[in-house]
Amino acid sequence: MSGARSRANAAQVLVAVLRDGAHLNTALKQLRPADLAARDAALVQELCYGTLRYQPRLEFWLKRLLKQPLKATDLD
Repeated sequence: MSGARSRANAAQVLVAVLRDGAHLNTALKQLRPADLAARDAALVQELCYGTLRYQPRLEFWLKRLLKQPLKATDLD
């Protein structure tokens, strides 16, 4: 799997967590197809954990720096 595909998988997991209310561990376990190498799974997991770790800080700065809030279609 390529790095771009791993990032796309991480984005899918984050949408499930942030928009659909899924638990992160559950969403990560559902993503594990047989062809997902351990290295790629580790990258997906790290991207998800890192994004969620910094999400409150990023949202704070977005609210302060944007003149208008993001549209619902731009939240992904």
